[in-house]
Amino acid sequence: MNKLKTLFFASALAIASLTPIYAKSYDFSLSAPVNAGTVKLEPGRYTVKVDGTSATLILAKNNKTIEVPMKVAEGTTKFKTTAVNTKQGGSAVELTSIDLGGSKMKVEFSN
Repeated sequence: MNKLKTLFFASALAIASLTPIYAKSYDFSLSAPVNAGTVKLEPGRYTVKVDGTSATLILAKNNKTIEVPMKVAEGTTKFKTTAVNTKQGGSAVELTSIDLGGSKMKVEFSN
C-alpha cells in the first residue's frame, strides 16, 4: 500500500511540474513562409499551444488551427522571450524550434 501511495504521489508531482508549460500559450510571428516538419506555415502572427507530442499553431488572421508533431526539450536557463529558430534546408526555410519565453522549455520540430 505504501508503494502505491508513493507511486501515486510521484506521478502527481511529475504531472504538476509539467502543467505550467501545457497550460500556457505563446505568441510569435513569421515574416516568410517556413516548413515545420511536413507542414508549410505562411507568414503571419501565430499562437502556439503545447499538448503532449504535438503543438497546436493558430494563425491569428483567420484562426486556422494547425497540428504539428514536436518534442519538448528543457534548456539550462529560462528564455527571456519567445523566439523562433530556423535554418535553411535546401530551397525552403525550416522551423527547427521555438524557445518558450519565461520557461526553460523549447519546442523542437523534426524536419
